[in-house]
Amino acid sequence: DVDVDSAGVRVSVSDRSTELPVTRTTPPGPSQRHGRGWPIVCHLARDVRVSELPCGGKRITAVVPLA
Repeated sequence: DVDVDSAGVRVSVSDRSTELPVTRTTPPGPSQRHGRGWPIVCHLARDVRVSELPCGGKRITAVVPLA
């Protein structure tokens, strides 16, 4: 979901995994398929929230300021 309000652009994504995102101490290697998106989200977003979904899985919501 994407929404724009006075705080900025609010982006929410969800999946069925209960595994929480983690910040790596080293960048992923060229052969690794995962691990690049979370550092970008954390760098750009003013506010990031992770919540459990009632049917299982999680929702991540990030607010990216417009200015």
